[in-house]
Amino acid sequence: ANESLTKHGREMVFCGMCGQQYEGKFCKDCGVAESGNVAAGFQRAILQGECTECFQRLCTEETGALCKGPQRVCGHYFHVRCAMSRLGGGEKKCRVCEAPFDSVQKFPNLQTNPVEWFNFVDVDKNNRLTHQEVLEALRAACSVDPVVLMERMPGMMRKWDTNKDQSLCVEEFVSPEGLLDYVLANIPAAPAQAAPPELTPQTKDRWFHFWDIDNSNTLEKEEVVRAFIKTFNLSDDNASVQQMREAMSAVWVCFDHDGDGTVSFQEFCKTGEGLGDTILAMRQSR
Repeated sequence: ANESLTKHGREMVFCGMCGQQYEGKFCKDCGVAESGNVAAGFQRAILQGECTECFQRLCTEETGALCKGPQRVCGHYFHVRCAMSRLGGGEKKCRVCEAPFDSVQKFPNLQTNPVEWFNFVDVDKNNRLTHQEVLEALRAACSVDPVVLMERMPGMMRKWDTNKDQSLCVEEFVSPEGLLDYVLANIPAAPAQAAPPELTPQTKDRWFHFWDIDNSNTLEKEEVVRAFIKTFNLSDDNASVQQMREAMSAVWVCFDHDGDGTVSFQEFCKTGEGLGDTILAMRQSR
């Protein structure tokens, strides 16, 4: 859970994901709700620069952010089609942090209008971008390696943060030989993502371990949703993505026996009765 303290009579929270201090219901740098950390499936998607609705890389198509009136409501980014599908379906809260929204604003073009892009990324409108704001936005806008970008970001911030206030003004970001020029010239392109193994009754164990990235022998619900969407190539069809989410919600309680939000290797792979065979049977029955 996120840690909190009181400052000048107001509750301040240290975000459990990005470490930034914030006041209010959610961290505007990365959108983590005050009730706890981002679900593992969402966190993995964010770290890879993916849309947390369809789990495809954000930079592959038109991207935007959630707004209420003219103001962005959180620091998350989505494919425009995914956010509009969610809005049209009556789901008017961010998938990740549950911040309410009523419209979707498209991401300005980074290379043709970097100042407008900077202002769009500046969620709290203080004319500065934090480490996390820059990182999340560049993951969404650029086809660069998200891991290399994350590793180099602290050093880049130290170099271009000329007044050492742990943030960047627009001049530090977009000036010739500024941070943006460095990123575009020096961060390698994102590598192709490894194709997941096929999921069959005979390959459930290998499939589970492929997605169990932290070797915990468990998978959280959103990790499983992300894995199924990628395995069955559902990302391009918002209706199919929603059907998969609904199917997972319908059966999850039958396998998460202790209510901790995870299924174990045994609960997933049990022959004929595990979550893996259950989802395969549901798909074959359609």
